[in-house]
Amino acid sequence: MKIRNMTMLALLLAFAASANAQTLADYQFSTGHDNSRWVALDSTRNLLVDGSAYYRRSYLENIGFDFPFADTVYSQFSVTLAGDLRLGGTRALTSGNTQGSPFHPTRVALNKPKINFFGCTGYVSDSAYVHRQVFGEYPDRVLVVDFALQTYNTSSRPSLFRYQVHLHENGDIEVVYPSQVPPRMPAVQRMQGLCYDENDVWIVDNNHVATHYVGGCSSYVPSGYWPDTNRYYRFEYPNGVCQMPTDFLAVAGVDTIALSWYAGGDETQWQLSYGDTTLTTSTPSYVARNLVANTEYLFFVAAICSEGDTSETLTGRFRTLPRPQDSPDTVECLVPSGVGYYQDTPWDYYAYEFHFYWSGDAPAYEVAIYCLNEIEELAESRFVVEDTVFFFDAQGRGANWTMTVRSLCSDSVSSGWSDTVEFDTPLCVGVETPGTESGIALYPNPSKGRSTLLLSGMEGMVDVRVVDLNGRLKEQYSVDCSSQSTQALLLDGLATGTYFVRVAGSDAIVVRKLVVR
Repeated sequence: MKIRNMTMLALLLAFAASANAQTLADYQFSTGHDNSRWVALDSTRNLLVDGSAYYRRSYLENIGFDFPFADTVYSQFSVTLAGDLRLGGTRALTSGNTQGSPFHPTRVALNKPKINFFGCTGYVSDSAYVHRQVFGEYPDRVLVVDFALQTYNTSSRPSLFRYQVHLHENGDIEVVYPSQVPPRMPAVQRMQGLCYDENDVWIVDNNHVATHYVGGCSSYVPSGYWPDTNRYYRFEYPNGVCQMPTDFLAVAGVDTIALSWYAGGDETQWQLSYGDTTLTTSTPSYVARNLVANTEYLFFVAAICSEGDTSETLTGRFRTLPRPQDSPDTVECLVPSGVGYYQDTPWDYYAYEFHFYWSGDAPAYEVAIYCLNEIEELAESRFVVEDTVFFFDAQGRGANWTMTVRSLCSDSVSSGWSDTVEFDTPLCVGVETPGTESGIALYPNPSKGRSTLLLSGMEGMVDVRVVDLNGRLKEQYSVDCSSQSTQALLLDGLATGTYFVRVAGSDAIVVRKLVVR
């Protein structure tokens, strides 16, 4: 069972770290001239930010696929009119007319990880812009980010300085220049390059030489210089390397530790080691059992790509929970009372999410959840929390469950268990409101960017929503079923993964699972 809820991160013990993590220094740099690399965007492009003010920045945008950068995989990005393309779920910052020297040691950490091939302080006019568009199909998609920026020369503002950043699904990065350079060059010195953090930086100089730095760089492209026509810079992701797994997570019990991780690429087998145990698993998760309470364990996991070819090792150090001693109720350590739960929207895509609550004044509580269907990895799960509320996500598993909680008043004193609360989850994803039937269908499913939703049996106006596994809205449509029985779903802006399509009519709610590749 892979648990990813923020409330459960309190159960993530100690640290998880990588050994010899891949850095930008492993990338291969090349440059040259090629007029075929420039991509003409069409009418389906998206405007990220306009030139109405020089300090403008975009909102977070989906890359459209999982993009590996150094040893991390990203699905979102944002940009600024100062040329920063920031990867990750944190929106790029801007501080007005102070965005020069993006890779200087004093500024390299701002908006990391980032790509910036403008790299100078300046103003822009209303005609400036940054556009984006995704091209190709899995697994060869490319995000093209088209920058048209402008800096000042005393009081004048020369023509737009254009370049494109291409993010390839395999991790390659290209910076491409058009067949014409601006008639007037920037009258300021610039810095151009990319960085993962302040200790992992590539800088490209005016001779088209790329140098890797640790700790930022103080070298500049001279004033008045701009790359020549049809120039490209390419940073090639170390393809062929067996990718190390990422994001080691753990949920600890008294004598178990449930581990999970994410594949670094397309790997489907991993070697896991701890203590005297070494094993191979075909799923990115494992439950270590029969462990000693209150004991630290060191885990190692590496991807297996072929015989003799394994990735670098991801390391996690986790500790089992102490074994609380049952004790009779006392005034000092009372059994929690008023135990109950609620759901935001039963029979929807929240059908597996439960909010439990109780009353008590203990410093901590132990929650025990039992799966009565005896699903092996879910048969018993215990969690320690420091509040009188607890969020549980059954992660799409249909089952009958019970929950109970007790007070942990000290390391050696605990209360008895509370009354048991019973609750159920649906037997499968795509459950309809009880008592209704429908001809709702999706095809193709899995989808490579576009699917058609069949709305047979629905009447009147219906609300169609595409949401991710966390319930975040990705697409929404309003459909009049009196005049149409299908709806096209445009999904090429979504990252690969599993989503839910929710169709809500006047007398029925239907949820279907959709896989995007």
